[in-house]
Amino acid sequence: LLPVAPREAVGGLPLLLRDGVVDPRVDSVNTPAFRGPNPRTAVGVRDGGRRLLLVTTDGRRPGVALGTSLRETAELLRALGATDAINLDGGGSTTMVARDAAGALRIHNTPSDSA
Repeated sequence: LLPVAPREAVGGLPLLLRDGVVDPRVDSVNTPAFRGPNPRTAVGVRDGGRRLLLVTTDGRRPGVALGTSLRETAELLRALGATDAINLDGGGSTTMVARDAAGALRIHNTPSDSA
């Protein structure tokens, strides 16, 4: 047994960044359709783990938003300063909800699936 006792965990596929380097599997994991432009949700850490980055990209809306490939998502997170990042569940239901300046919960993107 490893001397690890995680208190929380998250699952996703694939790893996008490790130590600031794009994981090469972003170009080969799963199917070409999965790797290509899609709405995505991803999470990364920066500043030595002191900052958490939550990223959504809209897609599947021709002429408005096509989505991002896995590589583009990894490069976006790296550009935002992430050193480590993972792709989470995405697709048309990708939704970013956060409080607005008045404290009300608000959807901050435009999911491509109908509500």
